[in-house]
Amino acid sequence: MSIASTYRSVIAAALFGMGAVTLSSAGVAAEVKSSDQIKAEYNAAREECKALSGNEKDACQERAKAARTNAQADAKVGKAEAEARRDAEKDRREANYDAAKAQCDTMSGDAKDKCMIEAKTKYGK
Repeated sequence: MSIASTYRSVIAAALFGMGAVTLSSAGVAAEVKSSDQIKAEYNAAREECKALSGNEKDACQERAKAARTNAQADAKVGKAEAEARRDAEKDRREANYDAAKAQCDTMSGDAKDKCMIEAKTKYGK
């Protein structure tokens, strides 16, 4: 195997380790990986580096570290986005429940009771 071929393999492995990035109509979203996936990809990239020597090996190892750090950062962002989505959904549900309760308050008797039961059921209260 030639050095150029080995170098291309290592570059491909490092780029693969950085995580797949997909373009969507809403923008750019990175694939979120688990810590086990990140660790496995890092170990595989480091294993590829063993075939090299000198500066090439050092550069390969740095690319593997960079890929791991990038994947960890993407995972951190993905976690924060998921938490933000949950919080936003909770806020929406609370606001809609409050609006439904206010609407029910305009009623009286059985209609009000039925309206409140429906609102509680619909908004998980």
